[in-house]
Amino acid sequence: MVNLDRVERDRLAVQALSLQIEEVQAQIARATGQPEVAAEQLQILATNYTQLGDLDGLVRVELARAQALQDLGLYRRSLTLLLALTAQLDAAPDISLAERAMKRRASLALGNTLRAVGERTGAAQMFEQALALAIEDSQAWDETAAVLGLGELAQAIGDRETARGYYDRAITIAPDTATQIRAELHRLELDLSDVDHDFGHDLDRGREFGDSGDPLIGDPGHVMRSVDDLVNPVADRNTHPAINPAINQTMNPTMNQTVNPAIHQQISSLYQRIQHLPTDRDGLATRIQFARQILNITDRANDAAKLLATAAQIARTTRDRRIESDALGSLGHLYEQQQRWQEAAQLTQQALVVTETLSAADLTYQWYWQLGRIHQAQNQRPAALAAYAEAVKSLGTLRADLVSVSTDVQFSFREKVEPVYRERVNLLLDRSAEISQADLRQARDTIEQLQLAELDNYFAMPALMLNRRRLTTSIRVRQWCIPSFSPIA
Repeated sequence: MVNLDRVERDRLAVQALSLQIEEVQAQIARATGQPEVAAEQLQILATNYTQLGDLDGLVRVELARAQALQDLGLYRRSLTLLLALTAQLDAAPDISLAERAMKRRASLALGNTLRAVGERTGAAQMFEQALALAIEDSQAWDETAAVLGLGELAQAIGDRETARGYYDRAITIAPDTATQIRAELHRLELDLSDVDHDFGHDLDRGREFGDSGDPLIGDPGHVMRSVDDLVNPVADRNTHPAINPAINQTMNPTMNQTVNPAIHQQISSLYQRIQHLPTDRDGLATRIQFARQILNITDRANDAAKLLATAAQIARTTRDRRIESDALGSLGHLYEQQQRWQEAAQLTQQALVVTETLSAADLTYQWYWQLGRIHQAQNQRPAALAAYAEAVKSLGTLRADLVSVSTDVQFSFREKVEPVYRERVNLLLDRSAEISQADLRQARDTIEQLQLAELDNYFAMPALMLNRRRLTTSIRVRQWCIPSFSPIA
């Protein structure tokens, strides 16, 4: 006689195993730079776990899906998901350690997302909640993550001493080397905040280097076995020779005066330890973060180049496209700062080739923006205009998710989004070039797009529902002080 209870148990066991296999497949998709695929797979898994009444499985895949959405730059969608998840957990009892662990992780994820979109008060509440649970349950990793989150919030509002206190605390309680290094990188960023090292904009900053005109980093052939390692088309991606980042350093003493010996010692220690981190996604991301922090420090530009070149090669081998693109684009930015325009353009273009295999408009717009600056610096106006056009196009696909639910993020908008539009308009209306009717139309359209992005950013809602008035746009175009032309048809 068939034992129906045993049959049902076996069926549920097979189903649980199948779901676990699908979770692993989603993890692999995200780890190999396919966050869109991962998000879709995780959404299906969330539905399945909901139907089974498996709260632990649901929380696990929803947290992973929220991260995949953030990989795609879709912070508002991630925020909506996490708000619903934490509300569900708040309504459930937390009598077991497993349930408390779920609440901690959800609170941390929501806190980080709220911080990313500028909602600092809500983020602080989530970090405090996670911190209290972590201390009660003696969970050092979650405690460290919550303390780091609070430190980042304090730093964002300019409270340097409070931020430093949180970072020092995180360094002390970190349960492992990788987490401790993360905390030290936060403190280093604070220490370097008086050094002009901001990543991603203001080309003139790169011109502070090299009074004698000598490059601060060696020829790209010394950064890697050959430039072809990183700049050739991806037709034969798996057979590239290994990168050989042996670089001849060229110092600029005037820049060293802005970094004191204690910071140099801190950087040297971090550089040695970071090289021993695992070469998984988190380890490579840490290398890239550190490289960005030190690439503007003259006698550390070579170290930054080594880290970025190595990260790009490892990511290429492991097929982590997002990390590879990030490393290549960052290395291109380093060469942009050194005014090594050809190499900077090649590396940036290679970063763009990699992003073509991803759904990563947040990276795409940055690299097209960077490529536009590089072309403009070489007086290659048509190529620069083409790159800026693609950057604006990518921003258009991101606009609904780049804006915040809070106006606190407007500073980030002014730093990372608005300049793309304005620089394109300045280039279109460059008095040294012959301005055509087509240029005027594109300038008008770009200003209109900027207005819509500004409205989205201010109201945190799609501005497409609002009436767009051509009259306002026409006035804005004229405010750029351009010569008189006949009306645009």
